[in-house]
Amino acid sequence: MRRPMFWLLVISVLLMSCSNADGGNDSSLHDFDNSDLREQLNQQDFKPKLPSKTPIAVKDAQFDPPVAGHEIVTFDLYGEGSHLGLMMVRGKEVSNSSDNEYEEVEIGDVKGEYGEDDAGVMHLDWTDDQIHYRLTYYGEQSEKEITKEELIETAESFE
Repeated sequence: MRRPMFWLLVISVLLMSCSNADGGNDSSLHDFDNSDLREQLNQQDFKPKLPSKTPIAVKDAQFDPPVAGHEIVTFDLYGEGSHLGLMMVRGKEVSNSSDNEYEEVEIGDVKGEYGEDDAGVMHLDWTDDQIHYRLTYYGEQSEKEITKEELIETAESFE
């Protein structure tokens, strides 16, 4: 009688250890409180969406106010050895200036473009409600490797 109970216990422990450590959620993203960024945007003419999840644990966020007459807002998000940039432009498309190839991706029900350059910089671009968004992960400045899927999940978390 002890042997079946032992194996039942071993199988149970193995099954629990195989499940994700974050309670079964497949996402490797971190929750991000964007209220400070939203507060900084209150003084701007347009109100872009902001991420509620990021692929890095954000420790610091820096806001670059727009130059007068330009409707562009940028944030730099810093984590432990990681750097994620966010640029938002109202009313204009932002062209990809590099020679790198971009692939079309889906961000929820919106089409976007993903590309990575030789230095490991990842770009994800999309337009929503006449605002162009660009997420940039600076892989060469970062200790953590992230995936294209994590950038897309980050974009899908914008609210």
